[in-house]
Formats: sequence, structure tokens, C-alpha cells
Amino acid sequence: MKIRNGFVSNSSSSSFVVAFPSEPKDQEDLREMMFDSGERTISYYDYSCDVERVVDEVFRDLKKATIKDMVESVNNGWFDGRADSWDRTKNLSYAIPEEKEEIDKIWEENEKENEKIAKNIIKKFKKENKDCFFAVFEYGDDDSFHCIMEHGEIFYKLNNIQTSYH
Repeated sequence: MKIRNGFVSNSSSSSFVVAFPSEPKDQEDLREMMFDSGERTISYYDYSCDVERVVDEVFRDLKKATIKDMVESVNNGWFDGRADSWDRTKNLSYAIPEEKEEIDKIWEENEKENEKIAKNIIKKFKKENKDCFFAVFEYGDDDSFHCIMEHGEIFYKLNNIQTSYH
């Protein structure tokens, strides 16, 4: 019997909408916002890496997010209150012709509802984090470092919304 000890092929990804107290001026400024002063490593299960590597990656990916960026980030993933998000393509492939129009209609209604919910989530988040600098990040767990980036709670000191794209 073979036992796999590494990552499996169905990796996940998540997006993060992050509220920084101000726009980070440099990596040191970003580090102070993200981590406690004595923190040197960050870990997730058996994986760990230097905090500086995480800061480097986030700083490279840092750019101001628009409201549209933030809404898309939430709307494209899973969030509490999401309207039924069944696989439309799969359902259409099994449907008889008379059902296809109804499936499309339900899917379109759900997508409209989900976008409305995502807009409300972002509106509330922006109101709760007034005068902040907002950025959107997406990280997947396709290797040990990016597993830490996605699952290692790297934004634990900052208000953020993590949306799973599993």
C-alpha cells in the first residue's frame, strides 16, 4: 500500500480582503502591522517559515484595492449566507432540455443574490474600518510556503475577510 506524505493534488486557495491602518511605506512598516515584534517564524501544522519571507511576499503583492476588487474577492468564494452555489454546468449536462432554462434562471438569481450579499459584506467592512488602506490578496496551498500563506493566519493582527475558493 502506498501512503502519500505530501500535498494532495486538489489544492485550495483563499482570498483575503485586508484593512491596514495605513498604506505600508516599506517592508518594516508592513512587518510591524502584521506581526508582533519578537515573532520570527510562522507555522502551519508541520510547515514553518521565516516571518520576513511572508512580509516580502505580501509587500510584493500589495496594491490598493477598489470596492469592485473587494466585492469580487468575496463573491467568487464561499461565505456565510451564500445562496445555493451548486454546479450549474454539471446540472445542465444531466438536465433534459425543458429543465435547462429553469436551471439557468435559478443560477442567475443566485448569482445576483450572492453579489448583493458580497456588496453588503464589503460595505459593512469598509464602514467598520474607516480610513484604512484596503488590499486584496489570493494565496493557494500548492506548496508548503503558500500553505502557510493561505492557512497560517498571517493577517491575524489586521481586520480581514478570508474567502475560501475550495
